[in-house]
Amino acid sequence: KRLNDSTIDGVVSLDFNNGHIDMTHIDSSGNLKDNKTLYYKTTGNKEENFQSLNKVLDEVIDYAVKQHKTITIEDLDLSKSKNQSKYKEKILNKIFHNLPYSRYKQLLEYKCHEKNLKLIKVNPAYTSFIGTVKYDNLKLNSHIKASYIIGRRGMGIKEKVPKQYKALIPDNSNNFKQ
Repeated sequence: KRLNDSTIDGVVSLDFNNGHIDMTHIDSSGNLKDNKTLYYKTTGNKEENFQSLNKVLDEVIDYAVKQHKTITIEDLDLSKSKNQSKYKEKILNKIFHNLPYSRYKQLLEYKCHEKNLKLIKVNPAYTSFIGTVKYDNLKLNSHIKASYIIGRRGMGIKEKVPKQYKALIPDNSNNFKQ
């Protein structure tokens, strides 16, 4: 089955982080079927780090192909944030500036194109927050929960924030559209 059609029969979704990618497999009803944390190197030289990330993305692509799933990721734009870094601590600043998100995104786009896999990019706003407050019962780490929200969002499932938590979300409709 080729995955370039308009029907989404579940997804493999990814939450990209420094040193690891959290992956969830979501069925066609939006239920979590499986999850995994994949680690890539950030402490080697540039080539070693690239090869490590490349290997992890090959594993993601192979999994998505075997499961016949579309891949969903968050569509981050770090260019403005990197230029206006608010981090005062040297360690956090180094991590933020060395985060290979653009390389990750380019590699993933290329690999999906090569395998004829559909890649959906979604607004990343509040994925960790919604995952934490809405799916606390799943007893998973916050990155897996964020990946779950990313996947459900990519499937067109609208996540409603529980009423008691709505006051905690800033009133900025440009960041999050339901």
